[in-house]
Amino acid sequence: MNVENRAHVVKIFVSSSYIRVLFMTFALTALSLVAVNADASASTPTVSTQQFGSTVLTAVGCLGDGSCIGFDSGVRGDIYQMSNGQWAQGPSLPDDQYGLEIWPEQINCSQDETCTIIGNDQQSIVSEVWQNGSWQTPVIADYQAPDNDSFHFQSIGCSSVGDCLAVGWIPSGQLDESFGIQEVNGVWQAPILDKNLLEHYESVSCWNSSDCEVAGFISLGPSGGSAGSTVWPVLDGQWGPPQTIFKSGWLTSISCPSSGACVAVGSSQLTKGGAGAFPIESTLSSGTWSTPVEPDLENIDLGSWYTSVACMDVDDCLAVGVTYGEFGGFYSVLQNGQWTTPVATSPAGSTGSVTSGLYGTACSSNGFCVGTGAYIPQGVESCLAVVVAFRTQLENTLIPAVSGKPSVGNTLVADPGTWTGDPTFAYQWMLNGSPISGATSDSYEITPQDVGANLAVDVTATDGSQSLSAQSSNIKVTKRVLQPILKLNYKAPLKIGSVVTARVAGVPSDAIIHFRWLINGRTIPHASQSSLKITSAFSEHILYFEVTISCAGYTTVSKGSGAFLA
Repeated sequence: MNVENRAHVVKIFVSSSYIRVLFMTFALTALSLVAVNADASASTPTVSTQQFGSTVLTAVGCLGDGSCIGFDSGVRGDIYQMSNGQWAQGPSLPDDQYGLEIWPEQINCSQDETCTIIGNDQQSIVSEVWQNGSWQTPVIADYQAPDNDSFHFQSIGCSSVGDCLAVGWIPSGQLDESFGIQEVNGVWQAPILDKNLLEHYESVSCWNSSDCEVAGFISLGPSGGSAGSTVWPVLDGQWGPPQTIFKSGWLTSISCPSSGACVAVGSSQLTKGGAGAFPIESTLSSGTWSTPVEPDLENIDLGSWYTSVACMDVDDCLAVGVTYGEFGGFYSVLQNGQWTTPVATSPAGSTGSVTSGLYGTACSSNGFCVGTGAYIPQGVESCLAVVVAFRTQLENTLIPAVSGKPSVGNTLVADPGTWTGDPTFAYQWMLNGSPISGATSDSYEITPQDVGANLAVDVTATDGSQSLSAQSSNIKVTKRVLQPILKLNYKAPLKIGSVVTARVAGVPSDAIIHFRWLINGRTIPHASQSSLKITSAFSEHILYFEVTISCAGYTTVSKGSGAFLA
């Protein structure tokens, strides 16, 4: 990377004259601000670092399938893509085929599995969408920056494709003029220019198409100094008044995984110097934030600041930054409402450089967050990524199983099998590979219609945002053997004119029963009902009855009763 590009990286994250001067004159301390609690992840996060390529990844976005896209902000060059945990050079932007010269600056991926890049083509604003594995047609906003300059984008937040809010600045004398520009249904609206040159928009995060939170700071003017870390709520598409949440320093990044739940990070001038995280709890609906607590510092140089934060939920976040003294990168992880001590990422012996640090973050609903940047080991610049896996990758280690006799009338019970993590389960019983309507519990009673078919259960495991299905082996449904219970019902003593009734129990209510009465082993003509009237012809003879029973899903059975003397 040449000197101009390195200066550009500093410009991206140190966007005003005020901050640029202040970094040279004060010891800075990294700052983080946290709002309302959410359910915490059960597993302990794992952290890995990856080195690849030969550039800087200052902007990154991640999709729910675990893939990520990264690039160097403001530089026409390589697009990198992470798939299955591995980074490689990805598809280039299609600007040439549209006659454009796009300089990408920021990226955000939304819940609808799309990513939007915002940047410039000369003085025009251009956005491009990554959808279904390819870049879509660029969208050009019909607005140009004044005075032959360009819009410089600090951040973009999108709730879905075509619904985004981007913030940044335009040079305006000694100070920078902040702006916000909103995309509604795929059309970029007119930029909102902030004529108060003391307000600076650094980052934006949106949780739906009309509600976002912007973070930044209010400065005291060209002479330096800050009136405080500030947020601007954007609700129902309308900008609210600034809210100063900490009367020192500034905010560089904000992440709002859900309504009323945000995490913001930045820097401030505190008594100790160094880098650290200050988690606070607040309710955005009330517009108040708690005062941060100064952390204990280890292994991070004096003069450090956070550059970016991304959250899966308000309790699972990754914040990254740089140290000004040696331009090294560091990260901190928020889990269960607690920040870890910041950890340096530049390896021993690496050469210091303004590009040696971490600048971008993004989280995937697949269970991890990634921070990107660069460092220069042995004088060779390369990309750097820190991957924090908050949840164990969901896997099925033992397939589901079914217990119970596979015959009509019996109940089968599903065993979900063995899975990594701590998932919940949903069930769907399958007949010859097709779902059985309404059969969605962990048990299933076999019906006559199932005879001869293959039954299985499909188990869907869900752990946080991860979901995976596995199916049991098939079992063949067989007919069930009828086991009727036969009884004779009559009033003793028997005499001519008495009625003997045959009783059959232990069979389904829809069973078809044929009766046959016998005398001395021979069938009595026309005696095919469940009752028999004793006549003089039966006197002193052995009588009994037989039944033949048939029922759907059962084998047909014939059985005789006990004998009696008429």
